[in-house]
Amino acid sequence: MEENDLIKKLEKIELPQIELPNHRERLKMVLINWRYFRKKRLEIAFIAKRIVFAGIAVLAMVLLVNNFLIPQDNLAKAQKIALKDPQVKALMEEGGEIKDMEIVNSKAYLLINPKKSVEELVEELSLKTGEIRKVEELAALTEINLKEKTVSKIEKIPPQTFPLEELEKEKAKEIAEMSLEILNLIPKEAEIISIENTTSSRFKLIKEGKIIKIAPEEKKALIIYKLGENKWSKKVNLTREKVESVEFLGSEK
Repeated sequence: MEENDLIKKLEKIELPQIELPNHRERLKMVLINWRYFRKKRLEIAFIAKRIVFAGIAVLAMVLLVNNFLIPQDNLAKAQKIALKDPQVKALMEEGGEIKDMEIVNSKAYLLINPKKSVEELVEELSLKTGEIRKVEELAALTEINLKEKTVSKIEKIPPQTFPLEELEKEKAKEIAEMSLEILNLIPKEAEIISIENTTSSRFKLIKEGKIIKIAPEEKKALIIYKLGENKWSKKVNLTREKVESVEFLGSEK
């Protein structure tokens, strides 16, 4: 309703005989002011909503920059710094691969894995030469000082074993039982006598708060079977959920 229409309507309202002369005019002003302030409140509410949405958008942009763009930029800078270091260059030329990078405070950590695991390299060497030799290709953890733009430390990581949890052992048994293609390689009557962890030579980085930890790139388990005097083993890749190999371990005679 327009303001003029409202005024005309108010003028036609019949009030009690005891009405004071100025009551009608006051009532008109109250209603007109109420309409004006109601309109203003709606405008303010609309502006407030726009400010809130704008604030959310700005906050989202800040979080994106702080949590993604800046860390990604720092990781790229850290990698450039590392690749200029002679030792890191040598590791890469020997077939090393950059597996992971993490940043804690003003330091970056770059993990270089050997191209192949120690087990694979030993197997290749034994097939070629007929003998088993020690393999020196190891993973390395590089610490980079982002403020000084230098490599502060390079630490070689020897092959390590990681304990298996009970749930992982159960998972290994399930994977082994589901591998139909190799069921006939071990007699059905053979019993599991142990489930052991295996040695890992390729790793990944895990960031827990401000702590960087080393974990196996792929978790594996070795299941030992026995029937009579004979023993077998199954190597199970828990990460890929498959049996990698089956081996006859010999007889106890």
